[in-house]
Amino acid sequence: FMEFQETSSSFLDASGTEVPFISDLIVLDVLSSDFINDNLTKAELVFEVTNSLNKAFQIKMDFYDPADILQHSFSIDIDNSPSHSPLTTEHTEVFDAMSLQALKASTKLEITITLVSSATGSVLTPDSDGSMSLISKGILYLEYTQ
Repeated sequence: FMEFQETSSSFLDASGTEVPFISDLIVLDVLSSDFINDNLTKAELVFEVTNSLNKAFQIKMDFYDPADILQHSFSIDIDNSPSHSPLTTEHTEVFDAMSLQALKASTKLEITITLVSSATGSVLTPDSDGSMSLISKGILYLEYTQ
């Protein structure tokens, strides 16, 4: 489905100052297939986030239809790692019934990673150790009859 890795520099502007968030837009091509749309009965999106930065994050996933109308949204809270040891957070978003219809209507996914202050977190600099990575997969349940 998707994967990325970000270092501290991803969250800094040209002067080295922390930015409040970063975002990206992904086109959801797999859902545009008539076969998938007609036969999909359930979907699970499974996310694994590993953070070794001493900064907490919130990852927000917003699903939009072709008219840019929000269809579905959820967030994943990621703890900071004061010791820079990799901390893994897992999240499974299940789509069935109304949320499945929202997923089928979606053509774009906007991912926004917001920096969150925490009592034990630090301000990121170009020299901050660690990284934050996300890997995900989709599990699609299809019912096909002829």
